[in-house]
Amino acid sequence: MRKFISLSLLFCLLILSACDKDTATPIETTTLGFAFTANYGGVPLVINEQEYDYAGKPIRFSKVSFYMSNVTLGETEVSDVNYVDLTKTHTDQAAAETGTIMNFPKIPVGEYNSMAFGIGVAPDLNRTKPSDYSTSHPLGADNSGEYWEAWESYIFVKIEGQYDADGDGFDGEDVAFAYHIGQDEMYKSISATFDSPLLLEENTPTNISFSLDIKQLLTTGTGELLPLDTHDPNNQMDVMRMIINNFPAALIYKR
Repeated sequence: MRKFISLSLLFCLLILSACDKDTATPIETTTLGFAFTANYGGVPLVINEQEYDYAGKPIRFSKVSFYMSNVTLGETEVSDVNYVDLTKTHTDQAAAETGTIMNFPKIPVGEYNSMAFGIGVAPDLNRTKPSDYSTSHPLGADNSGEYWEAWESYIFVKIEGQYDADGDGFDGEDVAFAYHIGQDEMYKSISATFDSPLLLEENTPTNISFSLDIKQLLTTGTGELLPLDTHDPNNQMDVMRMIINNFPAALIYKR
């Protein structure tokens, strides 16, 4: 008889526990949007079409892209990795001002005081290959051109274009430059504390805008622009390190 009573009480407790789970208050969430734009010294960057002044000579850009990893708000994970290809969206003035939009649903509502992310592919993910993912994944086959077998690494950042070093107009004599940055040591962690808390409210999409100044990325520690018409193969790691270290100052966010 005692055993029967004990089993009955246990059964009732299990039912009550299940009911509590069923009636638990769901977590309120909202959508967080990121908008990425590129500029050159404050002027919207238009891929292939717009010319800019680079130390007195014309320059234009044909490729600007980068990976962003381990995005968090406070202790909340927003995204593990994203591929930001500004080349595809910065096709004219209006498109450049809109930029590349990414939306992250189901972010818990509340106040957030800080944000953190990495430029590049985090080391644990950088040990993988495009074949490890679905085709459309940021690290998958659709972006297989962003993986370099010789490095056994994804290419974290690409900046490509043409520099009219002789100043006689763009022609076959232009300097074609391509700065590709990768490998674990180049992964750059960035964190920021907000001046005032970021409030996320249910059913109220919130956006954060990121503006990347390409001119700032190509500026040396002495304040001069990187000489694009000289190529020193023994100095490429230093150039890559300079560009990646310029990201915290060049990538400005607005709420």
